[in-house]
Amino acid sequence: MSRKTKYDLSHGWFKATAVELTALPGVHAKDVAEVIDIHPIMLYCWKKEYRYGDIMKKPDKSTLLTDI
Repeated sequence: MSRKTKYDLSHGWFKATAVELTALPGVHAKDVAEVIDIHPIMLYCWKKEYRYGDIMKKPDKSTLLTDI
């Protein structure tokens, strides 16, 4: 199945939003994964990263690039 919409899956805010959607009542990780066209195992990995603080919704000031 080809992806209908291209998402940039590398951004932390995208991953964090997907993980937060799974925490809503009545929303299953399998359904979220299907909507964004990823394997559910990948979403579970994101949940683990989110729990450990590896991905965050807002970027740290230390990780932002500054103009030189």
